[in-house]
Amino acid sequence: MLPLLLLAAAAPAPASAASPVIAPGAQAAVDGAVAAERAFALDAQDGGQWPAFHASAAPDAIMVGPQATPVAEALKGVPEPAVPVMWWPGTVFPACDGALAIDTGPWVRAGTGAVGTFTTVWTKLADGRWKWRLDHGRDTPSLVAAGRAPTVHAPDCAGADAATAAVRAKAFAVAGARPADDMVMQRDGQMPVTGATPLPAATFGDRVGFGHDSLWTLAWESRATTAGGHDLRVWQWRGATLGWRLALYELAEPAPS
Repeated sequence: MLPLLLLAAAAPAPASAASPVIAPGAQAAVDGAVAAERAFALDAQDGGQWPAFHASAAPDAIMVGPQATPVAEALKGVPEPAVPVMWWPGTVFPACDGALAIDTGPWVRAGTGAVGTFTTVWTKLADGRWKWRLDHGRDTPSLVAAGRAPTVHAPDCAGADAATAAVRAKAFAVAGARPADDMVMQRDGQMPVTGATPLPAATFGDRVGFGHDSLWTLAWESRATTAGGHDLRVWQWRGATLGWRLALYELAEPAPS
């Protein structure tokens, strides 16, 4: 039902220019995260929205809205909605090691007309299960397009093996915030924007989440803002020439009172 709804309302997403050929490890990360996201969304429809969030969460999972909170605390006492949100993965940012990916896509709440996008950080556990570590969403003015197959923004996996991981880890320490040409930016109440756009101004406090793959080809970080919100930065290794680039940037802050 959800795929048909979104496909009927949105045109297929264009192919990503980030990497025309997806390496096997990155493809494995895409497949694992997309399957987990689709199962998560289906579970929400079949068994309830918040039970699905609990069942799919990693032990250290956090929800942000806009402040970051452990999932058990964030959902404590929150009533189950009468109509669960429906969502679908539309864009994926995978790692080369096949065990980490970040995806984003549209959500819609039937009956109210509310729409927006979500973002989920997925990691593959030692037992092979995919669990989410960070999840948040935002409203958008209209439904965001999502095709049947997700758009993939892939890192450069050529030569990215365990023997060279330390080189990329060292480079990440000075990565900065250089946007990729196909960087996706998302903010509350706005449609996603793709391109090397300047980052919005914000003042940051503590780190609330961080992770990277074993090969150092994908890394993410979320920091609290002094305005009571958070951001999310997702970097990918784009090869020796480009180095680390921001592939996804998101900023969520409370609306002015």
